[in-house]
Amino acid sequence: MSEAKFTPRPWKFSPAEYPDWGGYIEPRVFSVADPDCPNFICSMAVRNGETETANGLLVAAAPDMYEALRELLDATGEVEFGSAKMFAVLKANAALAKAEGRPWWRRGFYRVRLR
Repeated sequence: MSEAKFTPRPWKFSPAEYPDWGGYIEPRVFSVADPDCPNFICSMAVRNGETETANGLLVAAAPDMYEALRELLDATGEVEFGSAKMFAVLKANAALAKAEGRPWWRRGFYRVRLR
């Protein structure tokens, strides 16, 4: 199993700000693992308020979803070949592979046994 190399969680979304001085601060995501020194992750392109917020919240949730998906696959156990559960496991494995920067086929069923 590949170890995650991304910035430690938790990540926090900070919406766009319009300070009193008339400027604009774009929406952004930070790691707040060290509350005394937030670590910048990314900023969102300005489209509309709803899209920026939705994208930022999704990005901020990514490390938690990654960890939950790994735990879920580890707990899955056996799946029947050709079943809906098998195809869900394949999609979950592909998502983890994308996050880990590896080809999805390299590890097959990610610690899940077929019966």
